[in-house]
Amino acid sequence: MSDVIDPKKNPEQAAQQLVIEMIRAKKQNY
Repeated sequence: MSDVIDPKKNPEQAAQQLVIEMIRAKKQNY
C-alpha cells in the first residue's frame, strides 16, 4: 500500500479505504 489516497480528490475512495482498514483491524483482534 504505497499510494496514499487524497481525501479531497476522491472522498468516496478514501472512505472505502478507512472502512477496509477498520475491518482488517477487527479481524486481527479476533
